[in-house]
Amino acid sequence: MKRKQRAGPTDKFSEILDKALQHWGKSRGADYTVFDGIVAMRLRIVENEAQRYVEEQSRCYRLNRIVTDSDRQEAVWRIIKSGIDSLRPLPTELPETVFQELEHLGQSDWPKAMVVPPECYHYVILTLCYSLKSKNNKEIADVLNMAERTLAKNRSTAVNRLAERILDWETANLEHSASSMTLDPQRVTLHQIADQSPPHA
Repeated sequence: MKRKQRAGPTDKFSEILDKALQHWGKSRGADYTVFDGIVAMRLRIVENEAQRYVEEQSRCYRLNRIVTDSDRQEAVWRIIKSGIDSLRPLPTELPETVFQELEHLGQSDWPKAMVVPPECYHYVILTLCYSLKSKNNKEIADVLNMAERTLAKNRSTAVNRLAERILDWETANLEHSASSMTLDPQRVTLHQIADQSPPHA
């Protein structure tokens, strides 16, 4: 009998990210508290983004305040949004007409005569589900001309890609700062993510 393979850091992070995004997609407006489970991981990329945001706000409004968990929750969403945007194929990889539709995704209905290329599926799904929250599953499935069950599989794969992208950025961030920055001893490292259980909903 084969032993069940232990989940790696990407698998666990993807699971936590998936649950957070499902709550985000169902929430009205911007409920950043759904990302509290990711904030609890104390990732360096989140801390740096939250610090950058607070510093910008301080300069603009002449404030002097520390980073709060609310700032970190918003930082998680900005990182997720950047990750989603990074999954969009480059202009050189697509026909001009398709790229232009992606540029204005959500502002108008996708042309029925234009097939969405498979390499765009993940970006379109995550953008419509979470960045814009503008269409339900059936409507997104219609845009992509696929069954809702197939959409669910593609969405899961897209979230996995997004998780990998964010963890790649975290790794690069840690490597870049390792020589000049001492991490909090309580800060979670990538290999420790695999030992964490997803936060309860």
